[in-house]
Amino acid sequence: MPRQPRLRKKKVGKTRYWYTETGDETYFGNVDSVPYSESKSQFNQHVISVTDAQKNAKTHELTAGELMDFFLDWIERHRSQRTYSTRKTHCTRFGKFRVKGMKIGDLLARKLQGSDLEAWLDHLEAEGHAAQTRMHAQTSIKLC
Repeated sequence: MPRQPRLRKKKVGKTRYWYTETGDETYFGNVDSVPYSESKSQFNQHVISVTDAQKNAKTHELTAGELMDFFLDWIERHRSQRTYSTRKTHCTRFGKFRVKGMKIGDLLARKLQGSDLEAWLDHLEAEGHAAQTRMHAQTSIKLC
């Protein structure tokens, strides 16, 4: 799922790396050997290239993941941290769920169907999530 452009640290095994999930998961080097300033510079160049690629697209339709990002940004600004955390969990799970071999977060938002939500809820039930948890998850996605 697309995220806000942020330079992050990720631990892989015993090693930590600078990385971002903007555009695609991209690494900028080992935290211990690459200074923050250098990784930040590489990150800024990456964000510019991703932004330019999006601007150059003839038409840019929102994916479900982008729509969920806008929704979560609004929730974070206007609702409590607890509500934001809950909505983020549900949206992340929904975005990673695969329908016909594709992650829902990568599908065009206008292509989503009610059957996709139902399949995800059935998946949650199969994983053993309680009825109330599934109801809250459904509410989060419908609000989005």
